[in-house]
Amino acid sequence: MLLSLWEDDGAVIVYDGDTLKELERMPMSKPSGKYNVWNKTRYEEGASH
Repeated sequence: MLLSLWEDDGAVIVYDGDTLKELERMPMSKPSGKYNVWNKTRYEEGASH
């Protein structure tokens, strides 16, 4: 299960759907909608950010 914290210092948080234990937290600026997590967390020349 994914949770998106829509803040300047937000994050996408991955939870286990059965236990609700937090598995991973990926810091991002205002994550919302459909987006590419790789591009939001790393810079690559020529990629859309």
